[in-house]
Amino acid sequence: MKSLLSDSVIAKFRILPEAVWFLISVVAVFFAGAYNYITSSADAIAILMDNVASMDVELQINPIAFIAVSCVFTSFLQAAIFELINHLVAGVLLARFSAKTNRSDLKFRLRLCYIYSNLLIGLIGISYFFTQTTNGAYTGVFSLDNVENDVELILSSIVPFSSLTFFLYVFYEDLRKSFLPQRNHPRALLFIGRLYFGIYLILTLIGALRAVIFHSNVLSVIMMVSYWLDFGVVAIWSAIAYLYYLKLKKDPSDNNDGDDPQEPIIVITETKQHNIYDDFGF
Repeated sequence: MKSLLSDSVIAKFRILPEAVWFLISVVAVFFAGAYNYITSSADAIAILMDNVASMDVELQINPIAFIAVSCVFTSFLQAAIFELINHLVAGVLLARFSAKTNRSDLKFRLRLCYIYSNLLIGLIGISYFFTQTTNGAYTGVFSLDNVENDVELILSSIVPFSSLTFFLYVFYEDLRKSFLPQRNHPRALLFIGRLYFGIYLILTLIGALRAVIFHSNVLSVIMMVSYWLDFGVVAIWSAIAYLYYLKLKKDPSDNNDGDDPQEPIIVITETKQHNIYDDFGF
């Protein structure tokens, strides 16, 4: 997996402007949600048309165009939120853990892992979509009455978080082996893990408890299972990450004695400030 973030790959990819990579990130986010857009668009259009019909005013809306624009806007919003988080994470890694590189390089590597993750999620979703059959014949059409909907619910609980976590691990390993002083290897993992897994554990637990308390009488068994599976997947990855943290902490090559206290911390400065919006003229 090191080849995904090798210096040669990074050098080739960085030929493209930052704005182009932001647009690629938007496309990757859209691709990751493509399966859900395809399968839920019919229901969304039906709900939209019912709401429009219930209004007392004459309002002409193209439901298909409205849903398409909403999906694109959502992808832009998610990519923009990630860029904000990316900027903050890179700053913390530089200031708190003495990463021996610059902010632009860290942001680019983490953005690349985010793109990889979304592409994998989208590929699995689309692959599942094109394997659906009804009575042995391929339909390519999603149906709420199709038993395979159960598979979709399970996949949506496992794949997105697992993919994002795996590529976050790829980023951390690249960061640990290439840029972090040895004394900061377990500390950086603990810091990232607390925030990342902590937020997801809280959100998925709240979602599962809400399903039990407020919606248990209307949700099917498989939907209830999917809520708790969301939480379970996060808990399992959290436990794996903690075990890896303990391994790093005990590893003689990763303790404080591995660093020369007289060795200066080298930080590579940027010759030019790269902003994701520079190429848009801002």
